[in-house]
Amino acid sequence: MDLGAERLVAAERNQEKIAVEIKSFHGASDVRDLEMALGQYVFYRSLLARFEPGRKLFLAVPYSIFVSTLDEPIARPVLEDLAVACLAFDPRQEVIVTWTT
Repeated sequence: MDLGAERLVAAERNQEKIAVEIKSFHGASDVRDLEMALGQYVFYRSLLARFEPGRKLFLAVPYSIFVSTLDEPIARPVLEDLAVACLAFDPRQEVIVTWTT
């Protein structure tokens, strides 16, 4: 799987069916990229709830973005209010570093 691409990937984590929306955050503003990512996340989560209700959606971002943007006071309350499940990955090693649900 190319973790550097922006796309929706269906997979399994242990026995759980998941979908992963991968975002790279290459725009001029990480906050604007987050706004766009959250809009897509909510859109895809709504569709999954209707068509694949057993699949949980995760927003995947590079670990550097997770630390510098998603874990900041401006983003954390929004992510909690929207119940966004996240995962952070290392794009060089193509491994998941952390999961939040």
